[in-house]
Amino acid sequence: VVAYLHWQNSGEPAIPGDAPNASPKLQAIEDYNREDCESTVFLHDWLLKLRREQGLPEQALQLATDEEKEAREAYPLEMLSQRLLEELPDPLTDPEGIGPRGLSWRAQQLLAQLLPFHHREAKVGWWAYFDRKTKAQLSPDELIDDGEAIAAAEWTGMEERPSARTGADIHHFRFDPSQPLKLHGGDGDKRLQLELPDTGLKLDVDALDAEQGRVSLKLPWSKRDQRIANGDGEGIPKEPTSLIKVPADISKSLRESLDEQAQGWVDRILNPPPPDPNAPKPKKRREYVLADLPQQCSKVLTSR
Repeated sequence: VVAYLHWQNSGEPAIPGDAPNASPKLQAIEDYNREDCESTVFLHDWLLKLRREQGLPEQALQLATDEEKEAREAYPLEMLSQRLLEELPDPLTDPEGIGPRGLSWRAQQLLAQLLPFHHREAKVGWWAYFDRKTKAQLSPDELIDDGEAIAAAEWTGMEERPSARTGADIHHFRFDPSQPLKLHGGDGDKRLQLELPDTGLKLDVDALDAEQGRVSLKLPWSKRDQRIANGDGEGIPKEPTSLIKVPADISKSLRESLDEQAQGWVDRILNPPPPDPNAPKPKKRREYVLADLPQQCSKVLTSR
């Protein structure tokens, strides 16, 4: 994709080949794709050969039947996504038309596609996380070229940072700045969290300077004291250690928004305001059910 974008911006002809009458960049893309296809064929033939040498059966393994697939309990967001898709007109001739949920058909289709996406995307992030954790424990040198991990971080010191309610220890580390990091610190939902696999301690990043090879981690005193009370120690290794990225909770802001609204409903039910004699007659209270989730999701997505 990047190579194709470079060709689009190069002004070279739309024909693969040698300059000046053709495009070397397109030729490189074509050669790459050809090698990719050929290597896939070679891999396929090698696997078949290996299967014969190992005496494995020729037929494919038994796949799950449709009944077995349906037996798996779907996640609530998957069920809601399917329901939203089933409501779409077929064929969808007017994407901007408004459906019974108050959304355009285009927005409802997009929302239906986004709801299960976050669940699938989160699984990929967690697979990568556990792979890095295994490497950190068995072969930490392999993390040097991993853009979402810091290899051989060395502890350089600690400073206390009191706050109004409690406080935290800020632990400073240094590392080789030549590592190709893709990590970036941030606040709120973009806050970066790193784990020390040696102790399982997960800490927020207080500061990160990839160019200088410095990172600072924030250890709240409450978490530190709880670990010590449990006999786990402080959890900060003083010898070189790996630091790996903890997958972000990509649905946290949505859940918090929905939880805040739900808590407001509960508070109004348990602690209703005193009646206002001049207030108009109240409307009938609406029952909020799972079907309201699309509107709530749409509001959150629109506000972000």
